Amino acid sequence: MFELSQETTDALYAEGISLGIEIALRIFSALLFYFVAKFIAKKILAGLKRFLDKRDDAPSLNEFLYGFSKILLYAVVFVGVLMILGVPGSSFLAIFGAAGLAIGLALQGSLSNFAGAY
Repeated sequence: MFELSQETTDALYAEGISLGIEIALRIFSALLFYFVAKFIAKKILAGLKRFLDKRDDAPSLNEFLYGFSKILLYAVVFVGVLMILGVPGSSFLAIFGAAGLAIGLALQGSLSNFAGAY
């Protein structure tokens, strides 16, 4: 049906091989980054948990800070993996910025109550 010359077929084959190698390297790099970043995030969260347990603040404030830190760290890992895979990170950063602003405004009253109590 389609008549391709040998040179065209060879060029397409070589391009496919180089593209496959590039994609495999990106996936490998993203997996390596994911596991290393997840390990580091778990260590940071464990240290934060120990620090928060030593403080004698309100347990609900400690849980809020721990949960917020956990979400923030895993969001950084998620964006990092997507950027390694080739997805533009600026759109994710804009989404996270807008979400952070919305969450901050929604929690403004609750956070002021925490701050006012101590």
